[in-house]
Amino acid sequence: MNSSTMFSILGGLVRGLSAFFSRWPLLALAVLALSPVGPHVRWEYSYVDLGNGARHYTSCTYFGSRGLITPPHLTPECPGIVILDARKWAR
Repeated sequence: MNSSTMFSILGGLVRGLSAFFSRWPLLALAVLALSPVGPHVRWEYSYVDLGNGARHYTSCTYFGSRGLITPPHLTPECPGIVILDARKWAR
C-alpha cells in the first residue's frame, strides 16, 4: 500500500467522522425519542407538611419522552429530575 492510498483512506475516515459529528444532536434526539429509558422532570406532586420546612411526598408524577409516569418507589424524596424506565410505570 503506497502513501497516497493510505492518505486517501485516512481522508475518507476523517470526512465520515466529520459528517457523523455534525449530525450528533439529531442522533441524540432520535435515541431519546426511541429509548424507553431517559430523563424525566417532576410534573405533579402531593406531600404532607411535617413542619419546620420538611415535606413527606406521597405521590410524584414525572413527564418525559414517553408521557406521564407515576413511579411508587420515589416517595418520600421525589427528586426534581430522574432517569426512569417508562416500560415499568406507564400511566
